[in-house]
Amino acid sequence: MPDARTRGMLGLNEGEPILRMTRQTWSSGRLVSHAWLSHPGTRFELSAAFAVGD
Repeated sequence: MPDARTRGMLGLNEGEPILRMTRQTWSSGRLVSHAWLSHPGTRFELSAAFAVGD
């Protein structure tokens, strides 16, 4: 459950859940990006597709 600050930024009511993800992007074995992402849990659906090229 989100804290009060996160609820305020996302416009949530108390008791509304969030979807929280950690994303890391790597290039040539080095971390180039790290983010914590928070989304209103009742307004989003998580899906993903990945392709690995040569």
